[in-house]
Order: sequence, then C-alpha cells, then structure tokens
Amino acid sequence: MNLFPVFQDIDDKNILVVGGGEVAKAKIDRLLQFTDRIRVVAEKSDITCVSVELRAFEDGDLNGADIVVLAMGDKEKEAQIAKKCRERGILVNSASAPGSGNFYMPGLIKRGNLSIGISTGGSSPAYSKHLRKEIEKIIPESIEEILLRLECIRVKLKEEIEDDRVRNKIFREIMILLIERNNDVSEDEIRKIVVEAK
Repeated sequence: MNLFPVFQDIDDKNILVVGGGEVAKAKIDRLLQFTDRIRVVAEKSDITCVSVELRAFEDGDLNGADIVVLAMGDKEKEAQIAKKCRERGILVNSASAPGSGNFYMPGLIKRGNLSIGISTGGSSPAYSKHLRKEIEKIIPESIEEILLRLECIRVKLKEEIEDDRVRNKIFREIMILLIERNNDVSEDEIRKIVVEAK
C-alpha cells in the first residue's frame, strides 16, 4: 500500500474511540500526546485516563466526531462502523479491519515538537516497532531543549543574515554541534560560528 504521510493538528478535533481493551488503551495513549478531546464508548473497559461510556456503540455516537478509532476486536462490526464513517467523511482507523479504515496510526516517536511517524502500510507492524526503537536510540536526550533553542537561533539568523546559503550553512553547523554535544554549547561558541562564517 502506497501511503502518503500527513501531519495534522488534532488539538481541536473530537475523537471517538470505540472499544475498551488493551488495543484501545495503546491508541488512546498515543492520541493523548496530541489532544485530550477523546471520548470512549465501550461495553466494558477499565480505561481511566479519559471519559468512558459503558454501553454498546450507537450510530448517533458518530455525530460531531472528526476522527474515529475502532478497537473492538470484532472485524465485522469494525468494518460496518468504518463504512458509516467513510460515508460521512469522517477519518476512521480500524484495528481489527485495517483495510476498511481510511487512515493508519503509525508507530510514533514524540519528543516535544519532534514527531516521527513510522508505517509499513500494514505489512509488518513488528518492523515498525523495531525501527521506532532504533530511531529512539539516536535522538539526543535533550532534543526538546535543542529544538526550542534552534527555533530562536533560526529567527535571529534570519534577522541578521540575508544570504540564504550563508544562513543555512551557519544554521546547519550550529544544529550539528548542538546535537553532537546534547545541547552543551555556550552562546559564545554559537556566536563564534556566526561571526566566522560571515
């Protein structure tokens, strides 16, 4: 399957999760890194991190939903609900009947503003998980602070240096240094790089 990765702001989206088992919990944990507007409908569940309505799914539950995640463990039921979602233009992910949904939830790495999604298009979730662990090993411990710092540096460089090529070269050199040294770089060292490259 040839999937195009898209990153979307879901902070103001209404998310419905149908199902209350371990798969639902895992998907909710991923979603909570981006939004808390999550409602769960499940016949039984011990999920406590979000609001849960203990009952069977009803078609009316789709009203107002922007994204639906199906994790019921019943392929046939999930395929039926997914069809209704698609007819209404609702984004839907199905754990038991993945081909009936219209988006996949990727393997995810989230560190502050850094988000990395990994998908094999359903071919091998095990490889997605393996690759996620390998990528996590090379991400600096201080990546959140590094990215915030780089954001400020980028703004300052844009104000100070007009030439795109020079500015990009300086920014890249600073970025590599911050990553290699896990953010242990003084402002004087950064200033020296800027001055020498000008």
